[in-house]
Amino acid sequence: IFAIVSCSCASALGSNMKGAPDESCRFESRIGDGKIGSIQLGDNIGQIGEKYQLKDSPLPYSDITGYAISFCGEKAVILAEADESGKIKSLSTTSTSFETDRGGAVGMSLRQLQMVHPEGVFSTGVEEGGWIAFRVDEIGGFFEFSLEGVELSCLRDEATCSLDELERPAIRYWAR
Repeated sequence: IFAIVSCSCASALGSNMKGAPDESCRFESRIGDGKIGSIQLGDNIGQIGEKYQLKDSPLPYSDITGYAISFCGEKAVILAEADESGKIKSLSTTSTSFETDRGGAVGMSLRQLQMVHPEGVFSTGVEEGGWIAFRVDEIGGFFEFSLEGVELSCLRDEATCSLDELERPAIRYWAR
């Protein structure tokens, strides 16, 4: 069942609501506690399909097909991976519409995220093709950054990363 989210599907948390300027649609926009918006780790994907627009979608860095959950048409999209029973085990978004209670969001630079979440941890690694991340345990997830133009030495040891790495924007948020 496919449905566009409307005001009746939105959470009661008014301060965390986002509305598209050209639509009457509103949706929960908070990141945190294993959630992106109103979608939580452990939710049943079948029940989500009863409330929101849901379609099969390839998952990033995987050959597994997951689900794209769309809000307000496609103003904001969350990708979900579910296990065999339909229980959501990972969530991610590239949408700038979702943010932490302190305003951290996809599209912000590492330096900006460090300012709003000084408790967060910057890390890099070469495993799984390499990664740059800013993890905020308080919100149960991490922001991912592009590897384009990053020196291999930075991935091996974040202390060797150039100041340019601090200015690149986050490209995705993950809740796992």
